[in-house]
Amino acid sequence: MDNEDYDYQIKIVVIGETQVGKSSLLLRFVDDTFDPHQPTTIGVDFRAKQVDFRGRNVRLTVWDTAGQERFRTLTSSYYRGAAGVILVYDISRKPTFDILNKWLAEARDSIGDSDAVVMLVGNKSDIEDRQVTTDEAQTYAKRERLLFVEASAKESKCVDQAFLETLEKVFDQPALLEKCLNPLKKTSPGQQSTAQSDVVQPQSSGSSGEGGGCGFC
Repeated sequence: MDNEDYDYQIKIVVIGETQVGKSSLLLRFVDDTFDPHQPTTIGVDFRAKQVDFRGRNVRLTVWDTAGQERFRTLTSSYYRGAAGVILVYDISRKPTFDILNKWLAEARDSIGDSDAVVMLVGNKSDIEDRQVTTDEAQTYAKRERLLFVEASAKESKCVDQAFLETLEKVFDQPALLEKCLNPLKKTSPGQQSTAQSDVVQPQSSGSSGEGGGCGFC
């Protein structure tokens, strides 16, 4: 994609413990595919997808950071410049939920931007034998001011919602969106910027509350 072909470039990082389905969520969103034998990500995987959002061409760059502990120092630098975070746990594995505080603290410390959007995703909602209840996750999301959705990369449920609601909340924050504006699209001093004019009346999907609501499919 040429640099002039998009209005905004928005970076989203997908984080969480190993084998919670981060890569599967990314592939389902970007390529609409699912591989039940998806190998564990080594280091960082990167994908890009162009979407038309509120009449703007948006280049979403999605980074899949490895969940294995030995790669944490490698992935920390990839938080830089992120406008959104997809924080993933596996609803059938309670330890992946119990360690969310560690991931959330790392993300917030690394990004250093209090208005960065964080979406909590309970993946593998297709599994009946769950260890994390919806109420438990919803309570955590409200306490930490996170968006929340339960999803299934396998069955393609609520995956797009997770990414697009994150994008929507980025658009609802003019200061954050301004940082994502394509430098070639910026106006000269004294003119109103594209980002400022685009978010005067933000739209709402109706499934996410102010300050971190919850969305369900």
